[in-house]
Amino acid sequence: MKKVLKKILYILPLLFLFSLFFVIPRVIVVKKIICSTQYDSCDQAIISEIEKSINKKLPQAKKEISIYLENNYFIRDFAIQYQIPDVLKINVVIEKAKFCLKSELNDVFSYIDKEGKVLELRGTCNLPIVYINSQNFNVGEKVNSELLSALNLLNQIFISYNIKQGKIVDNYLEVQFNQGYKVLFPLNKDNQVLLGSLRLIINRLNTEGSESRIIEGGVNVIDLRYENPVLR
Repeated sequence: MKKVLKKILYILPLLFLFSLFFVIPRVIVVKKIICSTQYDSCDQAIISEIEKSINKKLPQAKKEISIYLENNYFIRDFAIQYQIPDVLKINVVIEKAKFCLKSELNDVFSYIDKEGKVLELRGTCNLPIVYINSQNFNVGEKVNSELLSALNLLNQIFISYNIKQGKIVDNYLEVQFNQGYKVLFPLNKDNQVLLGSLRLIINRLNTEGSESRIIEGGVNVIDLRYENPVLR
């Protein structure tokens, strides 16, 4: 009798654990979903989509929400947590666009994140914009390393000089500065080195004689594509 009792006492915790992980979740129906990002609550578009899983059983709800979040290009990472009695809490890490690409062949702006991934296509953009003479990239695609370098370079120019636009011409980035001169940047050199060279050139020109002063029209183009910058 004691042996039987011991077996029962041994089996009961196993049955409880089995029920906890495999049986109980299958009968729980999700009644509420809470979604938040690293910034605030989730966007209404995301909320509307994941709330379609309300009134579904827990495993199915978690599966549907996971599939949706994994295929959403705006989402870098996420975690789903069940809270007693019928709540799913979702924490989402959102990708944010940092700059835009604009094809000169149409009116569409590609919103690009810091890693070069296209998050969405829109008709307007208030971020730094690089214009290209080719078709837009599709959502989910990544731009090549040279374009990403040009985007990052323009973003740094925007921070330093408040200039938001540039364009790819052949294999370089052309940026029109507010003082009337153009700067030509190669796409295969270190951005910090290029910006350092530009600052040095501008400072020197604006402290020399009036014939070479940029603000008085002495220089129209600063070409940084060569080992020794060319001014003309």
